[in-house]
Amino acid sequence: MSPGDGNALGTHGNDASAPSGAEPCGFVTFSDPHGSQYDARTHGFWVDIRMSVHFADGTSQSMILDYPWYYASESANPWSDQNLKDPNFPTRFQAPPAPKLAAEPALVQYVAAHSTADGMTLLRDCIPAAAPSTPSDGMPRRRALDF
Repeated sequence: MSPGDGNALGTHGNDASAPSGAEPCGFVTFSDPHGSQYDARTHGFWVDIRMSVHFADGTSQSMILDYPWYYASESANPWSDQNLKDPNFPTRFQAPPAPKLAAEPALVQYVAAHSTADGMTLLRDCIPAAAPSTPSDGMPRRRALDF
């Protein structure tokens, strides 16, 4: 698979100071800027991730995570050829290793704080309309599972 073959649309967020129980709105997108790297030793895939958080006020922040995500098989990898064909295939947030979390940038901590342990985002939709299926960069995005 080549870099940038696919993106996944997460869910929504706007205010990191929102009180517990009142999740903010917005959405998160993930993309694989360098493609999936097959690991012959584990037979899994390592994927560098670009994460973009789109806030309710229309602003967004984006960064490439400083840790790769791992998928044990091609069937588990959201960026595999087979899964890119399924617009409903879930892409779940993978938090950094526990010892790294406190040192991660605020954007990573924000998404981690608004995600379940299995990577489902808790952010709610700001607007009932779905996000565009092909954003201005021309790369398709998919919506991840909402909690």
